[in-house]
Amino acid sequence: MTTKKFNTFEYAGEVVMGPSGSEGLYRQESFETPYGHVVILAANEGVDERQAQITGLAIERIRYYLEHETEDDVAKVTQNALIYTSGYIDQLARKDPEQRPVRLSCLCVLFHDEKIYYSRLGDVCLLISTEKRIYPLLQAAGQHYEGGESGEAEGEDDSVYMGQGPLAHPDTAPEAFEPVDGDKLLLGAGSVCRYIHTRTIKKILQDPMPAQTKVSRVLRYAGDKSGQQAAAFVMLCFYNLTNTVRTWPEGHQAEGKKQAAQKPVKSDSSKRSRILKSVLAVLGIILVAYMFYELFIYDPHPTVDVPRAFEAVEPVVSPDVPEDVAEAVEEMPPPLPDDFPYTVRTGDTWGLIYNQFGVCSWFIINHPPNRGRFGREGSLIAGERLRIPVKYSGFANMNPYYYSEFTTDKVGSTCEHAGREFLEAFEATIQSQ
Repeated sequence: MTTKKFNTFEYAGEVVMGPSGSEGLYRQESFETPYGHVVILAANEGVDERQAQITGLAIERIRYYLEHETEDDVAKVTQNALIYTSGYIDQLARKDPEQRPVRLSCLCVLFHDEKIYYSRLGDVCLLISTEKRIYPLLQAAGQHYEGGESGEAEGEDDSVYMGQGPLAHPDTAPEAFEPVDGDKLLLGAGSVCRYIHTRTIKKILQDPMPAQTKVSRVLRYAGDKSGQQAAAFVMLCFYNLTNTVRTWPEGHQAEGKKQAAQKPVKSDSSKRSRILKSVLAVLGIILVAYMFYELFIYDPHPTVDVPRAFEAVEPVVSPDVPEDVAEAVEEMPPPLPDDFPYTVRTGDTWGLIYNQFGVCSWFIINHPPNRGRFGREGSLIAGERLRIPVKYSGFANMNPYYYSEFTTDKVGSTCEHAGREFLEAFEATIQSQ
């Protein structure tokens, strides 16, 4: 299981091995590039070690292209990365036929400026889950995504797989997809694509459980239904987006386009009429409020309390404060917040605790009051009482004066920078103020 949390989305992905146990059967990767965050899902129908190595090589070459070829149009970068990788593997296979992949599928997704670009070679699926429905962006071969419990449909697999020729033609979105808060991007391979549309999986995706739990349950359900455990599933949950309207790529099944086709287009005169009615309604409310104020609240002759002549009010004189003391008080750094007491609950993870307090696990584990309160390698123990040092929190409501020093751009998206050097640098900054 791989999980990551960023400013605008949360990532969770898992691969379940098939009966062969080959590590190369399914692979999923997530990493940053000059273009933005990239997610790759690869599936190989081969079962030997050679095919596992070829699958790993495909992931490696896609990543190499995205990290070094920075001159591409962002709308074409995923497509060009797959074309380059497919040609590279084809050239290897021409020199050594044993390097030819069996059926190697790759799905490349780029999240750039709150837009999603994607391309595919082979038989993998890509879908969008909204609050009510699941919509396919890329369907797997011979599958449909309408209602019902059976996802299989008759039809031949006409997919173009990676490394099967000198020039590949990936399935690519003609336009970017723009999600809104609450949308989930679903990447699947194997039995997941066959059953992703079922009512059971829809309930799992809509349940308010952690993302990693949803991914595990989807894979378990798809494996039980298909009788085989080999599958892969990745989910991106979006939040804090500035997009207010979901924008769909041209030519794909889309909720917005369906609603537009069902609703009649209103004329400009109708729009002007609605605006005029709204303005008149606001004016009417203002008029009623003014009349109520004039009749019941406003007093044109208010009473005035005049103190008697002998009641003199002595001015309050503050004691003299030395200038050096006053300046020292003004220059004192803002206070650090106190620790927050917390009792570990059954099922707690470091990810859940971070979502609640914004404090990296390293700061909690190495906080002196918490010594001896963890299991092996810093694991959580249910029932233990911890002191959460919210003075190292990246949330403004927890750490109002210094939260900006502990945001993900400082400590890292996975808190990889949190450590002794980071803490000493922060304490030095506080002392210098």
